[in-house]
Amino acid sequence: MNASEGIPPVEPPASPPAPTECAACKEWRWPTKLPGTHSGQYIDQWGQEGSGNVCILHLRDANKNIGEMNFAIARKKAAKDWDFSGAFFAGDIGFSGELNDANFSGATFSAAAYFNSATFKDTAKFIGLAKSRDTEWKPSERQVSLDFSHVTLEKPELIRFADMEMTAVSLVETDVRKVDFMDDLDWPVQLRDETTEEGIRSPAQVERLYRQLRHNLEENKNFPDAGQFYYGEMQMRRKQMRWPQWPLLWPEKSHWLRRNVFSMPAIYYWSSGYGQRPVWALGWILLLLMGLSGANMVAGLHLDGDYPKELFSGPPLIDWMWGGAAWPSRVELQMAAHDFGFALLHTIQVATFSRIRWYLPINAGWGETINLLTVLLLPLLAALFVLAVRRRFKR
Repeated sequence: MNASEGIPPVEPPASPPAPTECAACKEWRWPTKLPGTHSGQYIDQWGQEGSGNVCILHLRDANKNIGEMNFAIARKKAAKDWDFSGAFFAGDIGFSGELNDANFSGATFSAAAYFNSATFKDTAKFIGLAKSRDTEWKPSERQVSLDFSHVTLEKPELIRFADMEMTAVSLVETDVRKVDFMDDLDWPVQLRDETTEEGIRSPAQVERLYRQLRHNLEENKNFPDAGQFYYGEMQMRRKQMRWPQWPLLWPEKSHWLRRNVFSMPAIYYWSSGYGQRPVWALGWILLLLMGLSGANMVAGLHLDGDYPKELFSGPPLIDWMWGGAAWPSRVELQMAAHDFGFALLHTIQVATFSRIRWYLPINAGWGETINLLTVLLLPLLAALFVLAVRRRFKR
């Protein structure tokens, strides 16, 4: 018997158990299932909460290992798998090159996400994005910083944005005329590309973006948001206005005057907010009614001699005698208010082209000038007011 016969055979070391697949990857039906190397909770695509072994991308931890997360992303990229639905991205993240069938639905971007200069070959979904979420996985902050500028969309009609806030989304130099923007998007008053501090967005670029968004939403009958983008488009067009290239004493101030005073876009802006601000037009109508009526009182009005006086109880003469040093008495103020009411009525009769005019101007020169301003300005502002109201409630 050999000495070795009494030694029991040595068993080879057992190989470590293969890691289980990520439970969240299964629920979200990722083509490439990552190993569930972490234990935690997750939310499936139907909003139901679950727990189990999850991968680094589905781990809900803002302090997760960035290197491990980037390695997992690189693994999916190598497999040409662009489904990141339900993922939680910690820190800045970037995607470039060609993306096929991309899906970021339900993803959380705790920092900035960069897609600039990427090419989307097919479908892409950006639905329900958030910057942070509460314990029930509901968005607590929806303002995701998303750089979608200079992106090439080969099939733009297959790109969808839905259920997210667009305040911090950059879309400049990306053709978005046919992108599917759903009605539940929260659009800001000013796009990120207009308010950016990076200094790389020219007014012409932002104007083109506003125009594309306006055409897109008008095609989809979303007229309220389309009107908002028309306002932004006109603002960018007005910012580009310059005087012709000829010597100016103060070039910058002169350009400012052209952009804000001496141009049709400037008048259109101040009068009614490019037909998008009905309150502005109504305010100007009321202000002009008061001002022109006061001007009629100063210029003086007298009762038309051809009108039957027994059918009219107004004062025969409206003439505001002012310039005294003493403050008018209560009775004088009441008389002035009474006369102002009839002067206002006269202004309305002129503005509406009424054939009945109870008063005629005492001073023909000043009176006819006031009447000319009345028939030019008030009907125009009334038309802008009606247009703005129609656009506001158009469906």
